[in-house]
Amino acid sequence: MSNLPGGDLARASHTHLGFSAPAFKKINESGFQSWLESFFLGRHPSMKAVRAAVLLAAREEWPVLLTGETGTGKDMIAQAIHAGSSRQSSPPHVVAVSGLGDTAWSVLFGHRKGAFTGAEQEHDGIFTQAHGSTLILEDISDLPAKVQPMLLRAVEHGLFRPLGAAREARVDVRIVSTTNVALPDEVAARRFRSDLYQRISPLRIVLPPLRRHIDDLDELVPHFLARAAGVRRAAKRVSSAAMDVLKSYSWPRNVRELEHLLCRATVEVDGSLIEAGDVERMLLEDSPRDGGRRKAGRPPVRIGRDRVMDVLRLSGGNKREAARRLEVSPATFYSLLRQYGIDNELRPKEFERT
Repeated sequence: MSNLPGGDLARASHTHLGFSAPAFKKINESGFQSWLESFFLGRHPSMKAVRAAVLLAAREEWPVLLTGETGTGKDMIAQAIHAGSSRQSSPPHVVAVSGLGDTAWSVLFGHRKGAFTGAEQEHDGIFTQAHGSTLILEDISDLPAKVQPMLLRAVEHGLFRPLGAAREARVDVRIVSTTNVALPDEVAARRFRSDLYQRISPLRIVLPPLRRHIDDLDELVPHFLARAAGVRRAAKRVSSAAMDVLKSYSWPRNVRELEHLLCRATVEVDGSLIEAGDVERMLLEDSPRDGGRRKAGRPPVRIGRDRVMDVLRLSGGNKREAARRLEVSPATFYSLLRQYGIDNELRPKEFERT
């Protein structure tokens, strides 16, 4: 592995799909590309880049590292890469590294009977079980330091030693890793081996947050509403004002949060149309309580009615732009409108730019 291709394949995000691996067995490359274009929605250049990156990663056998914030879809990207690969006939094996702790060696590489207290029988680790397939290591940054050298050997040479074994075992496994942590920082802090980082990341796909391609909500919102409706009911729609609120929100939990909110709206909202007030209410109820973010829908008392009207006029009546100028969330801005009794349907001349 001396001639590893370097650099990021893409900086993009994707929709949460929730597909099952068996649905994508024996799919050819042209069919896989069509599926990507149908389900990895978005017209933003970043979405086009991620589709190209997944196609390339699926063709190759190199290890892949997927990085990005929580909720950007790293797990689904990993499974999509496997679904389009030559290993698709076997299901992928997924391990949440963050939950392994002291059992990491045994879970990954197995152990022999009597290798430690309580080891009453032999156990094949995930590497043995994943022979010929893909092993997806979620939250790879949490891998204990004592296990990292063995993972390095397994990635580099396909060799590993189960606990208590006299000989090494050999397997054919492709590694796809995910993390929401900057691994170069972990390397600098000596919590993650530099050589292991290089070996698991010859192909890299970086998934940026949803707020970086917010206009893709025009496709994502009806897609998720249709999925939430299923086959037994008609899909709901969102009003233009509700879409403004959705597009102005920062989505700290990304696509996963969007899907959750639209599923809630499908169940909780009466009628066929989701209004801005419905979105405000749900954002307020689900808003993060940390990170210094202002709670949605709670108007700052220092912003008076005259200030709200002035900013509305400067924004030409565009409430999304007015909220941005006031540096408040859309939900907070709509609460200000209600608080001051400002008519949402004021005449256009009321907002002419000066």
